[in-house]
Amino acid sequence: LFERLLQEFAGMKKETSLSEELLHLYRLFVRKCTPNPERIFVPDFDYGLLFSCLTDAPGQTDITGYDDHEGCREIVKVAACMRGLPEDSLHIYSKKEWLETASAEKFDAIGIFMPEGAEPGTFMIKNTETRTLLGRIGPTAKGELPFLLSAYSMLENGGVLAAVLPGALLYREGKESQLRRLLVQEYNALDTVMLLPDHVLQAAGQKEVLLILRKDRPVDDVMFFDCSEVEQFGREQLHTIEIAWTERKNVPGFCSRASQADMENNDFNLNFPRYITKTVKRVPIDIEARKRRIAEIDRELAEIDRRIAMYKRDLEL
Repeated sequence: LFERLLQEFAGMKKETSLSEELLHLYRLFVRKCTPNPERIFVPDFDYGLLFSCLTDAPGQTDITGYDDHEGCREIVKVAACMRGLPEDSLHIYSKKEWLETASAEKFDAIGIFMPEGAEPGTFMIKNTETRTLLGRIGPTAKGELPFLLSAYSMLENGGVLAAVLPGALLYREGKESQLRRLLVQEYNALDTVMLLPDHVLQAAGQKEVLLILRKDRPVDDVMFFDCSEVEQFGREQLHTIEIAWTERKNVPGFCSRASQADMENNDFNLNFPRYITKTVKRVPIDIEARKRRIAEIDRELAEIDRRIAMYKRDLEL
């Protein structure tokens, strides 16, 4: 009941609303990539809901994160306790405390929820990798991709990062194009891009995407999933996604495997139409039925003309 109340409370705002279906997707990819994460990081706890889907064994997991709202930090403590997480395994900071103390932290799994409407993040840790990145891309330190790259720098080898972000970051030009090249080509970090349906978020026209990043992954391709028309993420749908992802399948209109060369040829523009062609459903047309309907309409028009002529005659027009 307490967690149900938390979810209802979080659902009052889009930037904190995490549906059950969305949590199922986080859970699917994190558990496939890192079955037993020992250390989990969740920036901005979002009322304690996201961390709960990232581990099957909370009693054996160390969870770290930050949130500037003291009330949210207290809620997380209660939710974690109810999940069986030992008090000494939960480490919650204010953002200022985190930035002042964290520099060499590494995690097996990281969960991020930053849909359209949430304030864009900044570099969340000052380590060698983020300093090098800043030196290469200049002073830009705010936005979804810099935030994502700084989170990626905190992954252990073999670790996974799952993030919901605005879909526009897939194709925006300028420095974001350079950051996408880093993610795809230089770091070989981007593993999966999934276009989400509106019903799993409080979307207002802006499409959201689920990105899966992996550290030291065994492949160099990227799986694209267009789930924009999926009506629900039940057991069958999740199983279909899991099989396609595991086997790196191409399913017309639903998912495709893009090579590094494919993405380089597109200048690292990751917009979905470049990789997935939507199939147009062909509906058979009954020509004879259409002819009969046209003939019927002609008869109706003739009857209307006859009546108009009759009325004009009666009215002496």
